Amino acid sequence: MKRLFIIVVLLLGLATPAGAYEKGTLGYMIEMHAKEVQYESWLEERLFSMQDGIGWANAVNETKGYPLLYCQPRQMVLKGEQIFDIMKRYAETRKDVMTASSAALGLYIIRSLSEVFPCPK
Repeated sequence: MKRLFIIVVLLLGLATPAGAYEKGTLGYMIEMHAKEVQYESWLEERLFSMQDGIGWANAVNETKGYPLLYCQPRQMVLKGEQIFDIMKRYAETRKDVMTASSAALGLYIIRSLSEVFPCPK
């Protein structure tokens, strides 16, 4: 009986891997980035494109005198891999971000970049 209990516990542990996030969450995207090369390049391209658009919005804010979303040094150009690393570090310290919908990806790019590149007050 004890042996059967141990086998069942081991099988349950294999069936539901620890740390697995639901599909469609930021945590899932981060996990998939580590597992699949094709997903890795797709996600990094997506992050780069989104950050580029956010950067243009930031430039418009600057020309109109509105507050900036973040203050990345002008001469610095981030690659998709760097944006992923910044966002991943931000998300991994916040459980609510890891379980948030990937539809909010742009919001979390802004939040993570504003933490790394804060604007002077």
